[in-house]
Amino acid sequence: MKLSLLAMSLLLPAAAVAEAPAAPVEAQKKTQDDAKEQASSTEEAQAEDVQEVEIDPKIFDDALGDFYGKKYADAATGFWGYLKNANAADDNYEWSQFFLAESLRELGLTHAAVQYYYLVAKTR
Repeated sequence: MKLSLLAMSLLLPAAAVAEAPAAPVEAQKKTQDDAKEQASSTEEAQAEDVQEVEIDPKIFDDALGDFYGKKYADAATGFWGYLKNANAADDNYEWSQFFLAESLRELGLTHAAVQYYYLVAKTR
């Protein structure tokens, strides 16, 4: 134990071993107030940014056409674009996840494909 303390004191500079001085109470209070103010303004900004987005079903249909046309890179791009903007309750959401997984598998991206297969299996 004494040897490890001695080794630590030799390896660490004195400034690292010494305790840091405590911050004044007023500075701590000001920092806490600033953090609370920033958090409330961030929450308000996020609430204002939420918008309802209408998903064009043609995106899914085009991606499906690319998939059956063996254009797997284009299909994966289309399915991912659909998933990015869709809600989980949308009609083609799970199908989009499945076909994205299939497209990724066909492209040789098996790890990415497994992630989307997992999402499909988890929601069934």
